[in-house]
Amino acid sequence: HFVDFSGLSAEILDVLKPELVVSPVVTPTFDCIDIGAALTRCDFQGSYRALSTNLPNPAIIRREVRSFFPRLDFDICEISDDAFHLLTDRKTRRN
Repeated sequence: HFVDFSGLSAEILDVLKPELVVSPVVTPTFDCIDIGAALTRCDFQGSYRALSTNLPNPAIIRREVRSFFPRLDFDICEISDDAFHLLTDRKTRRN
């Protein structure tokens, strides 16, 4: 299921019951801190993975997100540029 950032809510998480939430590390409208905050407010119990390409030091972002949201299962997954563009250029849709 694809949900845009503005559609991320406790209600949608309750309906979909995802075990995993995936987003880019940063976009023009939100970043992984915003998603982490939303998931924490919604008491999300699954895993959150942020996707990125070519981060110079992903450990800095990992530490920052984990320090803000210590109970959130967070990590960064580095992917190829082609895969990243395929994911981020897609229109929001729900299956």
